[in-house]
Amino acid sequence: MYSECTAVIDDRCTAESSKIRRKNEDAAEELIRRIGDNIGRGRMDGKSMVQIKPRGNVVITGEYATGIKSTIARALMVTVATPIDGRRLDKYQRQQPLLVSTFYYFFIQWYVDNYDKICAELAQRLTKFRETVPGIHPRLRQTQFCLHSAYMIFLQFCKDSGFITEDEALEDYNDFGKQLVELVRAQHARINPEEQTQKEVDYLKLIRSLYKGKNFKLAPDVSEFDPNKHDGLIYYECLCLRRESLDKRIRKIFRNAKINDVVKALRAKGALKLVREKNVIKINRLPSFGFYGIWLEMLN
Repeated sequence: MYSECTAVIDDRCTAESSKIRRKNEDAAEELIRRIGDNIGRGRMDGKSMVQIKPRGNVVITGEYATGIKSTIARALMVTVATPIDGRRLDKYQRQQPLLVSTFYYFFIQWYVDNYDKICAELAQRLTKFRETVPGIHPRLRQTQFCLHSAYMIFLQFCKDSGFITEDEALEDYNDFGKQLVELVRAQHARINPEEQTQKEVDYLKLIRSLYKGKNFKLAPDVSEFDPNKHDGLIYYECLCLRRESLDKRIRKIFRNAKINDVVKALRAKGALKLVREKNVIKINRLPSFGFYGIWLEMLN
């Protein structure tokens, strides 16, 4: 009955009895593993065994994280600390009960009309995503890609419908991506709690991924550069980025990253254009600004 839907199982651990609680946890483990492995319950059809794959998903609420090591990677845990706003909830439940369903009626219609374009976009994004920085459990990376892509499609519909502007959609997409990365890394830490030290980040590979993914806002020409709108521009056969902009983009992914460490890593790999051994370069027509020049050949 939940085919093509997401079932919500509220409060997994309500029972005081340890026996019932263990039974609930075992059931949750089975659900997560079956959906995560795309394996449904089997049934006999005459003398043949028929295995039906799951066509739904599940959201399980609870008061604490659970799951053995192999199961944790098949789910994403989200801590919700902010109390529910009863006034806003009432608006959607009683005052305007058809608001959400009407929205999704038109969303699904838009999705069907643009199905081929969406499939092509997802295929292209999947290829790029597989080139990004490793270090996360493969199952969690799949979850990250699915959720980020789903939100991208949702925002594209909102933009096409005139609910938001392109700049607002991009800002929301990046903010969602930042939060998602933090959740995925927190879940990865639950899988491997013994990992005490973070692996050295390949900042050049990260910047290459951001550049290919068009995450930097680049001015089309020197004359059009606006520090309030652009992260940088292409010049001197380099990707020229402002210090503040590069720092902001990197820290959206690695919160504790330090820009000086990023610059040091780029310089060590010969990716940074140096002028008299200085890390910052100047552009004649933009004398008031300094840029880090990253050789384009290192980003292709």
